[in-house]
Amino acid sequence: MPNVSEKKLKLLYIAQLLLEKTDEDHAVTLPQMLEMLEAKGIPAERKSLYDDLETLRRFGFPIETRKSRTFAYYLSQRTFSPGDVAPVSYTHLTLPTIRLV
Repeated sequence: MPNVSEKKLKLLYIAQLLLEKTDEDHAVTLPQMLEMLEAKGIPAERKSLYDDLETLRRFGFPIETRKSRTFAYYLSQRTFSPGDVAPVSYTHLTLPTIRLV
């Protein structure tokens, strides 16, 4: 049985996976989630992933389910995509000069 810290990490890793790897065209299945968690050293069972997905939904993640041969999950909406955010270059910022008296 996973300890409390591993349970919290599991939820965060699932959220990260959904945010970084899914959209309407790219969904992830439960076996893929389990594989990703296992690679990170986080024990999980298929049944617990249903609860985790529901927890993320209740928190506000717009997780949708797609049924084909198996169920797959993805985020249906995003506030912004990485391409929408212009990169910031801190080398162009100028800081005010501070004079010590």
